[in-house]
Amino acid sequence: MNTLLLTGTIAPNSGVSQIGYKSSSLDPQKRLKEYVQTLIFYITESEFDAFVFCENSNYPFPEEKKLLIDLANYYEKKIEFLQFEGNHQKTLEKGYGYGEGECIDYAFDHSELLQKTNSWYKITGRYIYENMNELLRSSIGEDNLFFRWMWPLAYFCVATAFFKVSNTVYKKYLYNCKEELSLDSTIEAKYYSKLRNAKIDFGKLKVIPFRRESATTLATSQYHHLLLWLGGWNMGTQIGKILDKLLYKRG
Repeated sequence: MNTLLLTGTIAPNSGVSQIGYKSSSLDPQKRLKEYVQTLIFYITESEFDAFVFCENSNYPFPEEKKLLIDLANYYEKKIEFLQFEGNHQKTLEKGYGYGEGECIDYAFDHSELLQKTNSWYKITGRYIYENMNELLRSSIGEDNLFFRWMWPLAYFCVATAFFKVSNTVYKKYLYNCKEELSLDSTIEAKYYSKLRNAKIDFGKLKVIPFRRESATTLATSQYHHLLLWLGGWNMGTQIGKILDKLLYKRG
């Protein structure tokens, strides 16, 4: 069963909203609409069988939930909604990655669908990857799939906007690593160091995820795709391996 975890924050806290959010993307109704649109896309267009939407602002949206459940049932798919109130103070202290890690951990602890599968995919809740079915087919046989990219002249990271992970690897190496974060240590870098130190196979990225543009992502998406190509796609080449040895500093 192909299971997708989508994480979200519908109503960012006024203090936390200063970390990792653009002022143009703070409106709860606008954000809710984008999450709903993303879920509709994956339910109707993707080959996923089950969906978990985990949201950490506890924002009520009963009507939208019912419609999404009905839609999933129509397509003979399963959907699960999890909501809780995130730790705003720790997110302020440790950065946006704490909230992301907290959301993934919460889903791992409470989702029935995630526990029914050996491995699952994770996507940031408002991101629509147009070629998701191609990504799914190319990752058959991979229990773990992380694509890596390089923050210029700094250190390597794995993208947390999209990855595939087994329950075993997540529980042993990535669960609760949010507590090790700081404003200077991102979740992307921490995941990378944890996996690399444990000698976990990152999997082979055969397809570059292609994300649909929106008003809030247009300005930075081309830059991020370039970084992905430089650091992630080329990590399989000899020069990528050399760069990894030279630049890897985080433990």
